[in-house]
Amino acid sequence: MRLVGRAVGLGPASEADDKRAAAITVRAQEVLNRSFYKMLLPMVTLNILSEDLGGVMGYCIPTSFVVKKKKVEEARAELDRQATFFEDELISSESGPYFCGDSISYADVAVFCVLDQAFHFACFNKEECLEGRPRLTAWMETMAPKAEPWFKERAEKHQGGHYNIIEAFGALRSPLKWSRRTK
Repeated sequence: MRLVGRAVGLGPASEADDKRAAAITVRAQEVLNRSFYKMLLPMVTLNILSEDLGGVMGYCIPTSFVVKKKKVEEARAELDRQATFFEDELISSESGPYFCGDSISYADVAVFCVLDQAFHFACFNKEECLEGRPRLTAWMETMAPKAEPWFKERAEKHQGGHYNIIEAFGALRSPLKWSRRTK
C-alpha cells in the first residue's frame, strides 16, 4: 500500500507521517484478517439464501445456522477494538482531519475501504460501531463522497454493478447458476 500510495500521490509529506500511515494501514489489514474475511463467507451465504431463494430462506434461517455466535462476537469485538484505535489516531492527528494531517494519504484510503465494506455485513452495525467515536464518524462522512467515484468505477468494472462486496459475491459467484446477475 505504501508503494502504491506514493506512486499515485497519496504518500504523506514527512517520513514520520509515512511511518504512521504504514502502521495505520497494517491495522486496516488486521480488520480485514480478523473481522472482514472471518465473516465474508457466512455473509455471502446469507445473501444467497435471502436473495436467490425467493428471499424466504434469509428470513427463516437464523444467522447462527450459517455462523457460530462466538465467531460473530469475536469479529465484532475486533472491529470495535480497531475502531477505537482509528478514533484515537484521528484525535492525535493534530494537523488535520485525516490520519496524517490535512490531506488524504494511503492510510485514509485503506481504512475507509475496509470499514465501508465491512459495514455492509449484516453482522456489523455501522451506527453501533461509530457510536461514541465522533472523529471517526466525521472522518467517514468526509471520506464517503471522495471515495464514491472510485467505488462506482469498481462496481461497474469488477463487481457487476454491485456496490458492496457481499451483493457482488452473492450475485456473481452464486452456486445457483440461474441467480447469477449483474445490475
